[in-house]
Amino acid sequence: MRKVEEPHFLPYQRRWLEDRARIKIWEKSRRIGATYVQAYEDVRDCLSGAVPAVWFSSADESAAKEYMLLCELWIRLFNAVAKRLDIDPATSRNGVQVHAISFTSGGKITVLSSNPKAFRSKGGKIVLDEFAFHADQDAMWAAARPCIT
Repeated sequence: MRKVEEPHFLPYQRRWLEDRARIKIWEKSRRIGATYVQAYEDVRDCLSGAVPAVWFSSADESAAKEYMLLCELWIRLFNAVAKRLDIDPATSRNGVQVHAISFTSGGKITVLSSNPKAFRSKGGKIVLDEFAFHADQDAMWAAARPCIT
């Protein structure tokens, strides 16, 4: 894996990357590059083997698509090999749209819906983007918490 240097990140973004806590909370504002730096961290963590899988959920479909595009940007910059998988709701077993990236190294990033049931029986790194805008934060946390604790 080619190392991507981090000097172009802003100081608060570098602090986010350097924080290795199991649970991280970021009070953020609009368009500050939080999704940008999160995508970098998730790709880096999958490629390095730090996590076997990342399960990402945002408040809406457009934010999820932006995250996937940013992951693809970082994959190219890392010069890594990965395959993107998109499953249309009409062809899926459970009617859910799935976006995922599988790395040849074995890691995987999957974007899940904001339905709390989507996190049941998952393991690995959980990212609850724009958590305050999820319809039922208590149910989301109840479903995601066992995956990370």
